[in-house]
Amino acid sequence: HKENEIFLLEDKIHTKLKFFLLEKQRNLEFLDKKLRVLDPYKPLQRGYSLVYVEKTGKLLKTKEQVKSGDRLKIRTQHDEIKAQVLD
Repeated sequence: HKENEIFLLEDKIHTKLKFFLLEKQRNLEFLDKKLRVLDPYKPLQRGYSLVYVEKTGKLLKTKEQVKSGDRLKIRTQHDEIKAQVLD
């Protein structure tokens, strides 16, 4: 009788653990996909570049962030290029 109870409890634990791990695996897969979509370097694989203001390290979004003489870092898929704002 006790052995049967232990067997049933083990089976129950095994089943619950299996479903718990499957749920966690699905959650990780979902988060992985979400991170891949949000990856700022993903556009580089499609030929785009990211331009950073060298002194702040921030991504250049508008011309108001820079003035003549400011240095820029341009990030491509495989390289980094340094540039300077002319006007």
